[in-house]
Amino acid sequence: MVNKTINPYFEGIRTGLEEMVRSLETGQKLTCRTIRLPEAPPAIGGEQIAKLRQEKLHLSQHVFASVLNVSLKTVQAWEQGRNVPCGPALRLLWLLTASPEMLEPILAASETSRQEG
Repeated sequence: MVNKTINPYFEGIRTGLEEMVRSLETGQKLTCRTIRLPEAPPAIGGEQIAKLRQEKLHLSQHVFASVLNVSLKTVQAWEQGRNVPCGPALRLLWLLTASPEMLEPILAASETSRQEG
């Protein structure tokens, strides 16, 4: 007996093809959507990061690094202009700039687990 692992990507493709064949056989219309992908966020400077952290989020560098799941040295390098955030970190920084309140549930959950432990 051979154990076969089911690949979720294959299953998704197979399911989609089966749905397409059924719709063609029954005369149902297929639905097509166009999704516009967002542009990459523009670079964010060290002063902007420090201002976000201090004035909007009211966090220390240590807590900010922990929330972003990066090292303290990374946050320090960003704020001093030695490094620039990119990829997911850059996207997250722009989201926090636009909606700093999105951190409230994360910080509240962290505080609750600290009080319980």
